[in-house]
Amino acid sequence: MKKTKYYFKKFKTIDVIAGDQENLRRVVETLRFIEKKEPKFFKQIQKLRAIIVRRAGTYNNSFFPKELVYVCEPATIREASQAYLSSLLVHEGVHIKQYTSKRTYIGDVAEEEAYKTQKKFLKKYGTDYEVEWLDEIFKKKWWVKKDKKGKIRREFLGDKNNRLAKICEDYTRGKLK
Repeated sequence: MKKTKYYFKKFKTIDVIAGDQENLRRVVETLRFIEKKEPKFFKQIQKLRAIIVRRAGTYNNSFFPKELVYVCEPATIREASQAYLSSLLVHEGVHIKQYTSKRTYIGDVAEEEAYKTQKKFLKKYGTDYEVEWLDEIFKKKWWVKKDKKGKIRREFLGDKNNRLAKICEDYTRGKLK
């Protein structure tokens, strides 16, 4: 019998898809946590068509606004506390609201708004260390990709070499198995 590549579960209207059952369970628990503790934020997150956790990879993640799909790598799910993982989805919820409201959803202004919302959530449910770590990575502008020489790289999400974009494309075309 052929091994299933991805596991699928529906949470409300969101397709939750993961390369293993543990990551699938953690994402569903996180969605339940947000729905119970912060229904206002969950309302934005619920606009997602899918949350997809790749089978392999590290900590990269991307929101694909046109498709309303969030794709991340398994280390993000496996190593984050529930509070931090929830705050990541709250952060993406801000970008969803920006996009669906036809506002700028990428760049410094958009990221600052999402960061502030994420930080407020994390202060309420996370640890001081997690808040400090979020502050540090925000200062580094994680959304700006640079090459080894420090020059800004233009990386397009539609690039066929982008693993996360490929997963999103496979999902939207019904090819994710």
